[in-house]
Amino acid sequence: MYKRRVKVREMHGYTQEEIAAMANKTQDKKEKKLLLSVSMSLKGIKNEDIANILGISYFSVLKYINYWNKNGDYKTEDRRKNNNKGKGVFTQEVRDELYQVINTQSPKEYGYVQNSWNGKIIKDYLEKLKGINRSTTRVREVLHEMKLSYKKGVKVQNKCSKEDQENFKKNH
Repeated sequence: MYKRRVKVREMHGYTQEEIAAMANKTQDKKEKKLLLSVSMSLKGIKNEDIANILGISYFSVLKYINYWNKNGDYKTEDRRKNNNKGKGVFTQEVRDELYQVINTQSPKEYGYVQNSWNGKIIKDYLEKLKGINRSTTRVREVLHEMKLSYKKGVKVQNKCSKEDQENFKKNH
């Protein structure tokens, strides 16, 4: 199958050395890979080799070079869905307040039916009261970072004898 060679068609006022220097300066991994892809392509390195050197896919190299040709700037924007443009970040202030609410208050105080907090309820709480729109998975990650965890209780059958219950506790 024939692969079309994508080349850097537009320099946008930069030299090859300036692009390489910008790649070395930037702290953002995506920007660095974009600039390195452009720089290597200008040196005549094949796109497949660029992908292998940078540890990215061939199509990422094509995407980076096409992005450069179209936009010319080396700033990659955040294209994720529901990006709040800096709003809704879990700052230390938000984390402290969340920690306080989880440890001292019940979800019922905020109009929820359940007695205990879980990821979905906390996500909904943050969305409604704080304007923070993050996934349930991200909320759980933040709770884990805050050293908070939730473990469902284990059912114990009450119909067994006390002796059977003690044996169960010893074995499990």
